[in-house]
Amino acid sequence: MAANQTIQWQKRQAKKRERRARRLQKRGKKNMSDAARLYRVIIRHILELMPPTMLAENCITLAMLVTGILRGKSGQLRKIANAVQYEHKKESLIDRFRRWVRNKNIEGEGA
Repeated sequence: MAANQTIQWQKRQAKKRERRARRLQKRGKKNMSDAARLYRVIIRHILELMPPTMLAENCITLAMLVTGILRGKSGQLRKIANAVQYEHKKESLIDRFRRWVRNKNIEGEGA
């Protein structure tokens, strides 16, 4: 009888671990299709509004920065980078954002 209870207890514990793992997986995962969709909308608007003399790399960086701010709900570069869909190292993306923010040649206009 005790062996049967032990087996049942082990099955219940295994189910609990599986549920906990699924819950954590859902919580930690961000829907990347939403990020990609948001990025596409932002890049389209940036290309419409920015002068044609602006480099394509700068438009892409700006679009990623805006996407990260909106999805990450933060102004911290690390959180912005984590909210953006990017295949390469996050540290390089953080450095890219840092260079963008510190660039004196890029001027902003307030609305």
